[in-house]
Amino acid sequence: LRRRFVAMLDDVEAGRRMRLVRAWARDDRFPCVGQVGRVAGPRGGSRALLVVKAETMGLLRESCFHEELVQSLGLLNDDAAARPSIFNDDQEFALLTRHDEYLLRILFDPRLEPGMTAAEGMPVVARIVAEIGPDGRGGGAGVPPPPALSP
Repeated sequence: LRRRFVAMLDDVEAGRRMRLVRAWARDDRFPCVGQVGRVAGPRGGSRALLVVKAETMGLLRESCFHEELVQSLGLLNDDAAARPSIFNDDQEFALLTRHDEYLLRILFDPRLEPGMTAAEGMPVVARIVAEIGPDGRGGGAGVPPPPALSP
């Protein structure tokens, strides 16, 4: 199955543009990969491709979907400083942590706008963090607490 997938990636133009996915498909060390890109034209926009190898099972498979989907939403890179987080490959978290949920709340807050400089965005981020509160349960400006994590 994987051999056919790799051959298809090599054969079609879209597959030839996906160097990361092509390299991943040939490598047994990584169970999943995601790639984000833009599509030109009148029906264009952002697109994401998430691929999980068929032999990936159980919690590892679920973890792949969590991490790659959230990364495709905008939290793109793993970072050793992100704690506790599924974006820290040195830690044991398989599913989204509360910290990851807060990062997503900040990222998608409508007060942050595309094209903002760091100087413009950081005061906004500071206000959002203050509203979420130090324990993440709200704490100001009527911000509701985040929904409970699934078990």
